[in-house]
Amino acid sequence: MIGEQTVLQVSPEVKYQSLGPGQPTVIVSLVSGYLYTANQTTLSFLQAVDGRKSFGAIVAELTRQYEVTAEKLAADMRALSEKLVTEQLLTIVTETEADA
Repeated sequence: MIGEQTVLQVSPEVKYQSLGPGQPTVIVSLVSGYLYTANQTTLSFLQAVDGRKSFGAIVAELTRQYEVTAEKLAADMRALSEKLVTEQLLTIVTETEADA
């Protein structure tokens, strides 16, 4: 489970690119060859995932960008993170025992 102190990074075998304002973002796994599309919120999340900031710090950063409660955004980004880890698009750098 992704906790507040979990640090994530985009897998090195993953590339993503926005197709422009109002357009989706394309995410490609170079390992599987799968192609995914994502919305602006997911793009903002991926851009914030740097292998150093904790999940909680990223949620706090995104809460300032979007008109949503921190609790709702945290729940949505946690579900997204867990899916992206399962799909091997994100990797867990560190997590505390409380997170595990």
